[in-house]
Amino acid sequence: MNRPHVERLHIGDMELPREFAGLYELSYNLWWSWNPRARALFSSIDAQSWAHYRNPIQVLINVEPQRWDALLDNEPFRAMYREVIQEFQSYLDDVDRSWFHRSHPEHADTLVAYFSMEYGLHHGLPLYSG
Repeated sequence: MNRPHVERLHIGDMELPREFAGLYELSYNLWWSWNPRARALFSSIDAQSWAHYRNPIQVLINVEPQRWDALLDNEPFRAMYREVIQEFQSYLDDVDRSWFHRSHPEHADTLVAYFSMEYGLHHGLPLYSG
């Protein structure tokens, strides 16, 4: 099943090495917020920036180019990247196991999003009320 394309807003100069291009899509999907390995991946890119922002987009915007060079040579990081991206892609591709698909198969090709701002999703997603 093809996922609908959702446009993303570029909020800064985020330059990723081709080898780590999957970080872009991952950073804009809140899946990382409930996946400990994804959070560890972003933390391992820049632990200080992660501790400050707890937001992968801000981490990726602020990565110094020489840091990417070091990570490209870091096989444990590259292995973690591959594993997390594979898990993320499996999550995105496995719509047949989702509650919505099982409960409403007639709407399998419908894109649905529900946000209740009465509850915080993650502190990386600022909420404004009033």
